[in-house]
Amino acid sequence: MSLLVQFFLTGLAVFLIAVASYFFRHYRRAAHPRARSLYDTISFLRPLNLEDLEDVLDHTTETYLELNLPAHKFKDMQKMRTSRFLEHLGRMIHNSRFLSEWAHHERLTAWTNGDQELEAGCTELIRACIETAGGVRSIQFAILRWRMKKAMFPLAKVLHLAPLASFGSYNLLTAYERMANAALALCHALDPETEELLGQSL
Repeated sequence: MSLLVQFFLTGLAVFLIAVASYFFRHYRRAAHPRARSLYDTISFLRPLNLEDLEDVLDHTTETYLELNLPAHKFKDMQKMRTSRFLEHLGRMIHNSRFLSEWAHHERLTAWTNGDQELEAGCTELIRACIETAGGVRSIQFAILRWRMKKAMFPLAKVLHLAPLASFGSYNLLTAYERMANAALALCHALDPETEELLGQSL
């Protein structure tokens, strides 16, 4: 067996173990969400710089850089832009987790009290969190897959970020906006005075 094949099989085994570990942790969190209050949630949220994220995902900017920079400089630029993108994705997945735990907690309280309107608002937020998290994980996986390909084939094409944000009917920015709006609506129903603080944290 050649060294390249051994390297590939080892990398594949490590990757599969990492994927299995992630899904197991995700299943445990989804099956047994932590009871989290609104105030407990806000203190752990990570604000998202939407202007910077939109810049990273702007197709026109990316095309301009590719056409006007030497190939090696565009490659370096894309590495930096990818790091910025991954930071934003990390904040999105982090916020979706905490908002989902808060919504689960509030939905249980609403169900106990027979408040169907509040329960519906909680369900909307939970669904928005699932949509955001699912899309983010798919994008993170696409970037990881490209990095593995790049490691094995150094001459592979430079990664373009703009196309990653939309696939099928999914749009990353739209999904996050839906999640943020659902969180603000639920906050308004529970504690309107805290709505502005929550908005600043998202």
